[in-house]
Amino acid sequence: MGVIDRRKNRALVPDDRRSGNRRAYPRWPARFEVQYFIGKEKIAAGPIDICEGGMRLSAEKLPAPASEIEIEFRLAPQDPWIRVRSVVRHAASGQIGAEFLNLRMADRLRIVSFVTQPR
Repeated sequence: MGVIDRRKNRALVPDDRRSGNRRAYPRWPARFEVQYFIGKEKIAAGPIDICEGGMRLSAEKLPAPASEIEIEFRLAPQDPWIRVRSVVRHAASGQIGAEFLNLRMADRLRIVSFVTQPR
C-alpha cells in the first residue's frame, strides 16, 4: 500500500485540522492608534487585533489582497510610532488582515509586552 497524498484527497484530512487555527502567533484584541498608507495616501483605521506577525484592522477603504501597505501604529499615546511594511493577506467586509514584513525585533518585543501586560 502506497502513501496517500493528503493534499490531493481532502476527504482524508480530519475536519479539526482543516478548520483549526493555523496561525504562527496568537492574536489579542487591542485598542491603540493606527493608520495605513497606500502609496502616499494616509488612511485612518481601527485596530481589531494584533500579534507578533501581523494585525487585523477595520477600514472603509480596502487595499487589494497581496498588495503591500505601510502600517503605522503606537501602542500607547506616549509611545513613538511604529511603521512597518506589510502585505495584505485578507481584505473584505471592512477588514484588512496584514502580515508584517519588516518588523524590528525591538518593536516585536514591544508588541509582546503590550499584549501580556495586565489590563
